[in-house]
Amino acid sequence: MRRIIISPHFDDAVLSCGGIIWEAVKKGVPVEIWTVCAGYPEAAGLSELATRIHAGWRTGDVFETVELRRAEDRTAAAEVGASVRHFSTPDCIYHTDSSGTYL
Repeated sequence: MRRIIISPHFDDAVLSCGGIIWEAVKKGVPVEIWTVCAGYPEAAGLSELATRIHAGWRTGDVFETVELRRAEDRTAAAEVGASVRHFSTPDCIYHTDSSGTYL
């Protein structure tokens, strides 16, 4: 038996359910956190919003930023004894419509 926690974004599961995760792990139940919006965006550029957010995070390009966020997610999960699975949907700040315009 294992427990799967669905996390929409990086760190959401640990910030929202950290105590529940910790208790399950302490009882010997393996916990996996499935972070849904953990993918790399297809567009090479950044929207105005994403540019501001990256500046606040002091990160560089999209690949570097997603890698940093994935590492933070793994570290947060490890603090409560869980493992992480990252899915391929990009975070909302990277989404575009069918014409390539940022949402």
